[in-house]
Amino acid sequence: MTLNMSMQQDYRLAARRGQLEPFFQPIVDLKDGRFKALEARARWHIGTETLSAREVLARATTDAERVELDFLILEAALAAFSSAPKGLLDGLQLAINLSPATVLETGFSERLENILSNAGFAADRLHLEMPLEAFEHERERESEVVAGLAAAGFTMAVDHLNDPDTVGLIVACYPVSVIKLDEALVRDLPEDHQACETLAGIVGICRERGVLVGAEGVSRMGQLHCLQGVGCDEAQGMLICRPSPISGLRVLLERGRCW
Repeated sequence: MTLNMSMQQDYRLAARRGQLEPFFQPIVDLKDGRFKALEARARWHIGTETLSAREVLARATTDAERVELDFLILEAALAAFSSAPKGLLDGLQLAINLSPATVLETGFSERLENILSNAGFAADRLHLEMPLEAFEHERERESEVVAGLAAAGFTMAVDHLNDPDTVGLIVACYPVSVIKLDEALVRDLPEDHQACETLAGIVGICRERGVLVGAEGVSRMGQLHCLQGVGCDEAQGMLICRPSPISGLRVLLERGRCW
C-alpha cells in the first residue's frame, strides 16, 4: 500500500488488481442440509499474506472507508456470481454484510438498486445482513430505510443478537426475515445451560413472528445438534464449510446440500 493514499483509494486499487476479493461461506438449512445462500467474506491479498474479513474490516477506521469497502465487496461478489458456471448457483441468495455507516448513508438504497440493475441481479436474491449496532441510533431513519428495502424486495437479517428482549423489539419494529445469533452465544453451546435457555427464548419469539433464526460460528457437532434440537433454522461455520472462492465450493454446491 502507498502511504500517501487514503484507505478508500487503497481499497479501489486492490479491487482493480484482484487483491481484494470475496470468499464465500455457505448458509445451510438445518432441517435437511440444503444450501440456501452464500455469504461473501472479504479477503485482501497483500504479497504472500491474506487478510481475513476481520482484519480487512479493522483497517477501515472511518465511516467513508467502511461504506467504500462494503460496496466494493458487493460489486466483486456480484461479478463472482455472474461468472459462476451456469446453473451452479440457481436458487441461492447472495448474503452481504453491511456496516451501520452503509445502512444509514444518504442515498444508500438508490446506490444499491443501481448496482444491482447494472449487474442484472434481482433484489430478492440479495440478502442484506445488518449488525444490531445499525438499529441503536436513529430509529426513525432506520425504520424508513429498512421499510424501503423490504418494499423493494430485499430480504434482511439483523446480526449479533443474544438477548430475547432485544430480539422481541427488533422483530416487532422492523420487517426482517432472519435473526442471526451472536457468535459468543453459539460458542458456549451446548455446555452452557443459560445459553441454551436464551437460545430457546429467542427461537420462541421469532416463531411467533414468522422470523427465521440463524447461527454462525458453528465449529462443533455439539453446537450443531443443539441448534437443531431447539429449532434454529439455518447455520454456517467452519464445521459446515470454510469460506472459499466459488471455484473451491463447486463440488459441494453441485451436490446441493451439506448432508
